[in-house]
Amino acid sequence: MQSISDKSSLYFSDFLPAYEKLRQSINNIYDVNMQAVVRKSELAKQDSARFNRYMAMIGAFCLLLALGYFWYFPVYISTTISYLSDKMRILLKNSGVTIDIKTKDEAHVILQGINLLENKLGIKKENIHNE
Repeated sequence: MQSISDKSSLYFSDFLPAYEKLRQSINNIYDVNMQAVVRKSELAKQDSARFNRYMAMIGAFCLLLALGYFWYFPVYISTTISYLSDKMRILLKNSGVTIDIKTKDEAHVILQGINLLENKLGIKKENIHNE
């Protein structure tokens, strides 16, 4: 009769090739997984760099847009106020009110024109404020 140690060594020797094959398969799976991790890490780095470039381009575009707006907005406002001032001068001239303003300040011209029209029409300032 065989001893217990002989049976266990026989049992162990039967499963040793299967164990090595299983171990090699697990190592191969581990290597494939590590290669996938490295590949995904590289793709993430590339995506991050591309994202940074896109954000830099969008930021530069927004900066140019803001600079253009900050240049255009004062020009637009001053042109509009100048147009209103010219219209006020024409309105006063057509209504027979003589305007004696020598300044180029458009807001002053508009304010004086409103005051002259109020005086000509006889509108009291108190009535305007009470409404």
